[in-house]
Amino acid sequence: MPSQMPMGVVRFRLVNETRYSGHFILGNIHEGHTFQELLDYWNGPMGQVQQASFASEVEFMDVSAGKSDEMVALVSVAGVYAFHCGYLSPDTGKVIGFWHELKAG
Repeated sequence: MPSQMPMGVVRFRLVNETRYSGHFILGNIHEGHTFQELLDYWNGPMGQVQQASFASEVEFMDVSAGKSDEMVALVSVAGVYAFHCGYLSPDTGKVIGFWHELKAG
């Protein structure tokens, strides 16, 4: 995945090779906050309970196990973004996934 995004309409090809329903999110990290702050929040006690107050969801999509799809999002604000791929583990009840930092503008 690239680390830069253009302004305007962006497309992500989503491929879920797991046996679980995957959840994909593109979020904008508000000015004055960092990608590391988002990671720290997500790994903290409230990270999987509620969204960070300093980030906004731009687009999200669920993709069934073994399927693929395309996410289309409008990137209208220059700045730092985070892309999340994850799934809910039936064994632990926690989200297993990763974040990737993107910059636009």
